[in-house]
Amino acid sequence: MDVTFVLEGEKTFSIEVGFYDSFQEVKEKVEKYKGIPVSKQALLFNGQLLQDHDQIIASDIHQDSPIQLLVAADSDNLPPSPTVTPLTPTPPSSPMLPPPLSPTPPPLSPLLSATSPIPLAPPSPTSSTLRPPQSPPKPPSTTVTFTVKNGEYSNAKPFCMEMDLIDTVQELKNRIARMRKCRKIKRSEMMLWSDSGEELLDHQLLRDCGISKFSTIYVRKKQLPEPEPTFPMLAAHVSGDGAKMLTVMVLPKNGTEKIPIQVNAIENTVGDLRDVLERYYRNVVPPSGAYFFTYKNCVMSETHSFNWYRVSDGDTIQIAHEYVEDDKQKKPKRKT
Repeated sequence: MDVTFVLEGEKTFSIEVGFYDSFQEVKEKVEKYKGIPVSKQALLFNGQLLQDHDQIIASDIHQDSPIQLLVAADSDNLPPSPTVTPLTPTPPSSPMLPPPLSPTPPPLSPLLSATSPIPLAPPSPTSSTLRPPQSPPKPPSTTVTFTVKNGEYSNAKPFCMEMDLIDTVQELKNRIARMRKCRKIKRSEMMLWSDSGEELLDHQLLRDCGISKFSTIYVRKKQLPEPEPTFPMLAAHVSGDGAKMLTVMVLPKNGTEKIPIQVNAIENTVGDLRDVLERYYRNVVPPSGAYFFTYKNCVMSETHSFNWYRVSDGDTIQIAHEYVEDDKQKKPKRKT
């Protein structure tokens, strides 16, 4: 960011500095670009002297903030400071001293005694006592610089942002979404969390969220809810009160995980169940198609409905493999 330096005589110039630069480094940049030695520089902001070891991020300095630059003059060119000889009170007359030649001085004020010191005139100001004119106090700044970190990627570098404390969290999200470092997170999927673990809501103001210059805001991607599982449903030709829908659990042969399928108990037949399995679950049925269904250890005819077998909601129907004798293994019949 750029800051503005104000010299005596209202002369100004700007230099680019970093958030984590110390004021000693800022003075070195001024010496590099303007030729002013570091030892003769003094930096003031809002009437306060900036210490060399402090960093910019620890102050209220932001973009285009005015910093007053005082340059110490050479001691050889300074005019000699006038000296003031203190006045001593005249002691009371004594026989050892000659009488004064001047007229008798007026009597002292009752508030001053002969032994009380006479006030001295204030010394003339010199270059060592000169101070910059004190500007009226500015209203407290409402801007704050904080750190933002992309929580979706561990190797993402944090960056600094400057916002007004009266801005909302929604405005902060809009600015983050336009930045290149967070473009992979859509605005509708963005969630902000404070370093204390609390989620920042869109309608909240930054000052109500406790954001300060030492805060860190984490950007995360909203976890969308997983869709509810949908079961294949057999085509039903009966509607209204006559439709009796139920879910049967199909258990493959030598399998442990059941497959839920929704059927119409009156209209659908066991043969319709075969069509659904061969269309959506080919990996659980034999490729040869040599299998049949059993319900409560009874073989089910594929021409009958589920209601005919009195199948209830949640009942299990098992797939059984049918043994087919290979033609090559058949022994040839003897001719008689």
